[in-house]
Amino acid sequence: MNDHTPPVTMKDVAKAAGVAVSTVSYALKNNPKIPAATRERIQTVAKQIGYKPDAYVSTLMARLHNKRLKSEQAVLGLLVEQGIIDLLDIVPYHRDWHQGMHDRANELGYKIDRFIWEPDTLPAKSMVTSLVTRGIRGILVAPYLQGAAKLDFPFENFACASTGVSLRKPELHRVTTDYAYSMELAFEKLLQYGYRRPGLVVPKPFNSHTGSAILGCYLSIQLLNQEVEAIPACLTENYEVDAAEVLPWFRQYRPDVLLVVQPTEVEAIISQEFSIPKEVGLIDLTRDIPERYSGVRQSGYQLGRTIVEMVVNQIHQGVVGVPQSSNTTLIKGEWIEGESLVTR
Repeated sequence: MNDHTPPVTMKDVAKAAGVAVSTVSYALKNNPKIPAATRERIQTVAKQIGYKPDAYVSTLMARLHNKRLKSEQAVLGLLVEQGIIDLLDIVPYHRDWHQGMHDRANELGYKIDRFIWEPDTLPAKSMVTSLVTRGIRGILVAPYLQGAAKLDFPFENFACASTGVSLRKPELHRVTTDYAYSMELAFEKLLQYGYRRPGLVVPKPFNSHTGSAILGCYLSIQLLNQEVEAIPACLTENYEVDAAEVLPWFRQYRPDVLLVVQPTEVEAIISQEFSIPKEVGLIDLTRDIPERYSGVRQSGYQLGRTIVEMVVNQIHQGVVGVPQSSNTTLIKGEWIEGESLVTR
């Protein structure tokens, strides 16, 4: 397509799909007035012929509807710490939510610019002038690795939402992985394989990062499910799992299957004395390495798409600031078979 080719319009989509323009408008907004099958067909047609919404027009129409005539830049700001940026090319989960954000923003006519913040050394409020000058009205807050972060930032000027539960103050609308569901799914599968003594190994920073969702569900299942024996969790001090922390715990309680978020590190430690999976099974609760371990693959890509939709909807409705009552959207993962479990 050259610079002189006119953009594809809703009218073009309507003609290609054999429906009215109003039907296309509703379908592209996922309006329930249109049957799901029809919405999906129209969205597919729109994508095939190259339709892309004009974020400026969408925002203007939403503002007119709400009698607020303010213009919007088609840019969303992503507040992210350097530690997360360093992981984007290393950890598939972080890469996936980042890509999901960019893909969905592009589909909605926006782009995403990153702004680095560090809770202790680089307060986010220092970025406000740059954001306002550029006309950015929507803010996405990336997860914070250490958990329990506080963000000193004037959200009253922006549509906003956060990923994960690591941002504790202020409490924004957020989209996060359903780690409790992952633990429930892991227990369901390990019982099917015949394991009865599951043991959890989780770094304390990751536990804080997830709001104790994994640990809390683990303890709850042990208390309520009489099919499994109760084994205390092994909480390591850092993300770098230390044999001095894991092996004494393992020798004392002898779990027959391990629930972990650092599979390669834990496997290397346990394999010094025990064979995986012959003697001990292993379940990866985040499954960032798909070809080896049985476990739950988290849908980071869908998480990224969902938070963009959340913020763009706020922009179109003229909603800004910290909500009086925040909502949390949970994104479930899926079970993937691997080589680290055997039938007992």
